[in-house]
Amino acid sequence: MKGKVIPKWANKPLTVSDLLKVCKNAVDNGLGNKYVFISQDDEGNGFHALFYAFTTNVKDYADVLYQVNEEDLEDIIILG
Repeated sequence: MKGKVIPKWANKPLTVSDLLKVCKNAVDNGLGNKYVFISQDDEGNGFHALFYAFTTNVKDYADVLYQVNEEDLEDIIILG
């Protein structure tokens, strides 16, 4: 069953496929050796370095996922 909350968000998160396209475009434009910083929130009020690759054990982090309901956990992967 697909989650019901995330598709209704005004600022939708990127999918893995979206991220791949963005990364490929950055590499193609000579940015492949740049360090990645990510936003702290959906408004870009601050940024921090990206330290980790993808995590699929999303249920282990359910209590710290902002604005995510349990039914959406199967549709999420964590980056960073």
